Amino acid sequence: MSREKRRFKNIAKAFHPDTPGYKWAANPKDFILKAEGIAKAADFKERELVLDIGCGPGFLVQIASHSGASAFGSDSDDRLFLYYMRKVNGVEKRILIHETKPAEPLVFDLRFDVITATWITFGEFWTFEEWSLWLAGVVSGLAPGGRCLLRFNIETHTSNADAALLAAGASEIGELFFRIEGEK
Repeated sequence: MSREKRRFKNIAKAFHPDTPGYKWAANPKDFILKAEGIAKAADFKERELVLDIGCGPGFLVQIASHSGASAFGSDSDDRLFLYYMRKVNGVEKRILIHETKPAEPLVFDLRFDVITATWITFGEFWTFEEWSLWLAGVVSGLAPGGRCLLRFNIETHTSNADAALLAAGASEIGELFFRIEGEK
């Protein structure tokens, strides 16, 4: 068993199985595989600036950093459990705590080459207008020629989100997985 896997198992042992997010430590393999799928589609390049919105334990931030990109994450969850997960991943100092709202999708005043949302679990009750506002804010955070990759959780994927994605020019590249190209 790898040192990293042992650390995740120790974190899982220290918390009750009902702890939200417990599954990330108890069985990180599935979540790492999903992050690797996003990373493959994103095709991170060395020195690119990357933001993962709703980054959870930071699996994608870690993968992007290992590819040579400068990667950051934002997430609304600041529980101790996730702090330890992020620490094992070596990304705890690259994540800003921020609640995603339609009018405030980004917390950094930077332009990113790649913006991802690995597993969208917010916005279940957002209107078309709120999704449109959020997507416009995300796309405005892209550098020229940048790309945005968004993957939805089936429970929070709605027709309002679909309509807003279509209006924003997104293309579906997989099940509940969308790509938006920034302006050249």
